[in-house]
Amino acid sequence: MRKYYYLDEDNQAVGPVDYETLAAFHRQGIITSTTLVAPDDAKDSSSWVRYSMFLITERGAIAYTAANAPAPAWSLRKWVMALGIYGCLGAGMLMLFAMFGLVMLGEHLMNEDGEFAEERATEEIYCKSHVVAALTGNPEIRRMLGDEINLHEVPGEELKWQADEKAMDGFAEVSGTNGRGSVLFSIRTNPKTSRIEVTRLKLTFKGVSYDVRDNMRVVP
Repeated sequence: MRKYYYLDEDNQAVGPVDYETLAAFHRQGIITSTTLVAPDDAKDSSSWVRYSMFLITERGAIAYTAANAPAPAWSLRKWVMALGIYGCLGAGMLMLFAMFGLVMLGEHLMNEDGEFAEERATEEIYCKSHVVAALTGNPEIRRMLGDEINLHEVPGEELKWQADEKAMDGFAEVSGTNGRGSVLFSIRTNPKTSRIEVTRLKLTFKGVSYDVRDNMRVVP
């Protein structure tokens, strides 16, 4: 650290002292603004200046030195800590993106499943209505079952639309105002017309089975 001398009242050089000590002496009144001050490496009398001038030049020199001082180099520990922090932040961002992607995928799959379930339910209702229409449209069946003919699923015989084959095979109970029976049916989608058709319809009523599509022929 640089040192300085100052001249006392007897013009005797006092020092060397550092810059902070000179400033403290000035605040305490030991030296004044007109006190002559010079650095300890002064080579001639021209280096002696009044403290007020010294204060201006020396403060500027100190500020210049501090501003142009090289930045302290980072230690290995600081680099490791910085890399660790940025690594954790990066991993956290990746996890957030992954979670967001999984949520979006889950919603997409749920929507697809929901749409498929809705489509299947619609097709099942449509198929059942075809069976009821085939039964209701037969005068002989109406005489046997009466009015308000409806299908009822049998426990363990769930009626499901087979989307891949576009078909439904099932066994169900049938009821009307005159009694109850059962039906065994098959429904297929005509590949030429894309229309749903009842391809098999067997009605059992009071212990007798009839092939509805074959003019109510009695079958085993």
